[in-house]
Amino acid sequence: MHERDKSPLGLRKYDIIIILLSIIGIILSFIFLHKKVESKSLVIYADGRKKVYSLQCAKFDVKTKCGTVKVKVNDGRVRIIESTCPDKWCTRMGPIDEPGEYIVCLPSKIFIIIEEKPGKDREVDAISR
Repeated sequence: MHERDKSPLGLRKYDIIIILLSIIGIILSFIFLHKKVESKSLVIYADGRKKVYSLQCAKFDVKTKCGTVKVKVNDGRVRIIESTCPDKWCTRMGPIDEPGEYIVCLPSKIFIIIEEKPGKDREVDAISR
């Protein structure tokens, strides 16, 4: 092997190409994972009504016949931070961030769930049905 085929770090040309492709792959995977947040939505059922929200950072009140529930969305994670229910079990539940996860407050009659938004890439094929 010739000395001119190596870089100052002792790497060959193909080693550098593999490292660069790996770095590009890692960056692209982070970009696609970030877009995953946009494919999910927050759905809140309260007093027979359904409201859909995005998973952008926000804090809002949901008023029900039994009181007010404060919901916080931060970095795509949802949790109840305050409720007028007596036991406060809903505030002790951890944050949710994946489709299908939910938080329920029975005294306040509220159901919070994360759902996937329908789209072309979310279609179910015949095999998985």
